[in-house]
Amino acid sequence: MSKRICWILVIMIISSTIICYSNYDGGIVNAEKLNIVEVIIDGIDDEPKSRIIGSCGPFRKAIELWHYSGGYWKYNNLVIRDEGLGKGLVKEEELEKAINEEITFEYAIDSELYKRLIKEGDIKVVCSTPLIDENTMENKSICDLFYGTPTIEIKNGKIYFSAKPKFHFYNETSYYEIIGDQLNVIIPIVDPDYGYNTYAIWKRTKPEDWGGAVGYFDKNDIFAFAAV
Repeated sequence: MSKRICWILVIMIISSTIICYSNYDGGIVNAEKLNIVEVIIDGIDDEPKSRIIGSCGPFRKAIELWHYSGGYWKYNNLVIRDEGLGKGLVKEEELEKAINEEITFEYAIDSELYKRLIKEGDIKVVCSTPLIDENTMENKSICDLFYGTPTIEIKNGKIYFSAKPKFHFYNETSYYEIIGDQLNVIIPIVDPDYGYNTYAIWKRTKPEDWGGAVGYFDKNDIFAFAAV
């Protein structure tokens, strides 16, 4: 074949709006990074009573997991063979178990805010997410996106946010119901509240991008076209 079709499973992680509180009352800390950052989960942990230094976000980042015609999924240096997932990727837990590691996201922050954070020294960082629960119309917890408490480092003008992600598939239907038996691997549909599916096609013989398409998915009507 002169072409290769690669399906991409894109799981959007909408991570935290970050509010930084001072945990230090005097002096200047000469350091290139903050060694102690206490992470507070909004809605679960007690809100800090100390003064607010600043805030940033919300940040929008993605985990992109490609499926290749060679019979494997790939994200950065992580490779997951199809046979390691049994009959295919069906449940979120299978993917979470296969990855089984923290993912680190980098966020560049305003230089003035970074200087203030380094000057303050030890700080508390409150993490929240702008995702809305459709039942309560309140913000979801960041625990809906990650396991445990994230680890945060502040250095080199950036915030490094590390946590083991949770995944969310839409299990009410499948690609088989939409396109029929045209794939030799099970491709899950990402819950549109958390991300989307897309694909790209390119030649096998040349490093030439043949373009791609981003999927639209309406949970109330799986065959609906995107509004124009």
